[in-house]
Amino acid sequence: MPTRTSLFDRDCSVQRRHQKIIEEAPAPGLRDEVRAAMAQAAVKSAQAVNYVGAGTVEFLVDEAQDFYFMEMNTRLQVEHPVTELITGLDLVEWQLRVAQGERLPLTQSEIKRRGCAVEARLYAEDPAHDYLPSVGRIAHLRWAAACPGLRQDTGVEAGDEVSTYYDPMLGKIIAWADSRATAIELLQRALGEIEIIGVETNRALLSSVLGDEEFRRASVATDFLNVRRAHLRFGDAAATDIDIALAAVWRAARRTDANALWADTRGWRPAAPSSTAWRFGSRSVMVDLVAPDRYLARTDAKEMTIQVVSRDAESLSAECDGEAWKVHVIEATPVLHLFRDGLHAALSMVDTDDALQAVGGAEQGSLLTPLPGTIVALHVAPGERVARGAPLVTVEAMKMEHTLTAPYDGVVSRVAFGLADRVQAGAILVELAPL
Repeated sequence: MPTRTSLFDRDCSVQRRHQKIIEEAPAPGLRDEVRAAMAQAAVKSAQAVNYVGAGTVEFLVDEAQDFYFMEMNTRLQVEHPVTELITGLDLVEWQLRVAQGERLPLTQSEIKRRGCAVEARLYAEDPAHDYLPSVGRIAHLRWAAACPGLRQDTGVEAGDEVSTYYDPMLGKIIAWADSRATAIELLQRALGEIEIIGVETNRALLSSVLGDEEFRRASVATDFLNVRRAHLRFGDAAATDIDIALAAVWRAARRTDANALWADTRGWRPAAPSSTAWRFGSRSVMVDLVAPDRYLARTDAKEMTIQVVSRDAESLSAECDGEAWKVHVIEATPVLHLFRDGLHAALSMVDTDDALQAVGGAEQGSLLTPLPGTIVALHVAPGERVARGAPLVTVEAMKMEHTLTAPYDGVVSRVAFGLADRVQAGAILVELAPL
């Protein structure tokens, strides 16, 4: 009989729509005897069917740490890097060797576990809108800087198109360290360094999960995202006063040819400080040049003194009221993107070069499909009365389903497509007459 071994355990409880987003190895909090019994059960299940090759046996574990067989996946799974990092083994190589008829390179007693590894799945999706997949061209992409203990398995680069035809996962970010806490810190720091423009991602959610006190205590179950919803960030926070002030100073501090007077946006005035104003919707910010590279920024709620330390084509270093800020700036006209301390603020430049307005989100409850896909369910028919929030049509794309709901009470006057029809982004799916 071929030799079979167990490569220990993983925990994959943090899930959205029954799909994992955070995985770690070993599973935290399991008693040693439970770990051993689970490994033995996994090996026995493979032996029972004479299974040969890489396989993943999944169990459900209750609060008493009794475990129950759920399924066996006859392959490596997405989260296999966390197992590779705690064992030092290349599981893809092992899988290929076994497929060629070779025996396993190591016996069970020779396989050692070391440290802890945590993985985050970075998806092109919008968690704030029910994890709606996000499609588009990646205009800018910067992965985290390489460092010991960090592994990044990525599938896209700047310029690539994220389409509806594939899984929306952009990459896997994995961190290893001697302790779980250190691995989590490394992974959270790496996520904060990632910059993506062109599609929405779940980066902010992943980072907030890693920072959550219950997650840090390993108090995690498959309902974690719902239970801890009030404590998590499902999207990037709105631009703050400091974001707006730094954006204005970024524009005002542009170096121009001394002879190109009308290209200078610093608001020169004879016998008075240079001054410029920017609008952000109903808010505004005034910036005065009070000394070389020194500015006074005034928003509706705050006054800040900003000293520019350095500025190049894509970054601004400044001190604001004694606090140091390092901002990476990408101008993707008409939007100015600011990345700082793991946060991303998008400001839309309108009217003139010096007028900025915060980017707004799409109105929820639209009767237009937000992305191309296939109609998989029709919940209403013409002439039917519906209440606000009632499901109308479900569209499937990128292995995800998105249900459009009624934005108000009304009567369905037309259903534009049938079941299994392919629809393009922006297509009108339902016409709804208000009551």
